[in-house]
Amino acid sequence: MKGHATNLSVGNCPQCAGPLDFKLKSSVQCVCPYCGSLVAREGDSLRNFGVCADVLASVSPLRLGTMGIHHQRSFEVIGRRQITWEHGFWEEWHVAFGKSENGWLTDAQGCYAFLRPTLTPPQNVSRDVKRGHRFSFSGKSFEVVDVKKARVSAVEGELPSVTPLGRPFVSIDCVDAKAHLCTVEFAESERVCSLGAYVLPSGLELRFTREDCNEWR
Repeated sequence: MKGHATNLSVGNCPQCAGPLDFKLKSSVQCVCPYCGSLVAREGDSLRNFGVCADVLASVSPLRLGTMGIHHQRSFEVIGRRQITWEHGFWEEWHVAFGKSENGWLTDAQGCYAFLRPTLTPPQNVSRDVKRGHRFSFSGKSFEVVDVKKARVSAVEGELPSVTPLGRPFVSIDCVDAKAHLCTVEFAESERVCSLGAYVLPSGLELRFTREDCNEWR
């Protein structure tokens, strides 16, 4: 098993001059831990996108620094997207496998899924797709089970891409008969797809959780 990520210095916050470290070479955006500014890498420079909104109180056991095991590989939680919709919110945790690989661990009211981004999204899923639509993708047969309008309301830690706060998008969840999961997001002209599967928290061997650190909110 590979060890957890180590920090990579990327410079100083353009707002407060505090040192910024990324755990992943591929990370693009982070929240400054000193002033709360949303900072992104643009070539060799750092750009300030303003102060990030506070995350909503969460009962998830996950936190920045939580570690675990997935498919016999160690991972560390290094970032979070908090996504709101008309009936509440869910959270997507950015995880690092060593210094160069990443993934997402989603947590929706205690229901966990591990996802990895795909280079090519399914061509037969549109933003106005309906529940019950069936399609084949990546050798699996999926069915659309959930379609909702949402927005990223807050972020924490570091992220693999620039995340515009407040921008609306359509979130589509699709599953197959073996609990594999395909998610598709439509935002303006962008389309992002991820593949993965639902997982049991007990199988992740989580440690350094909020409960472990006595940080339940």
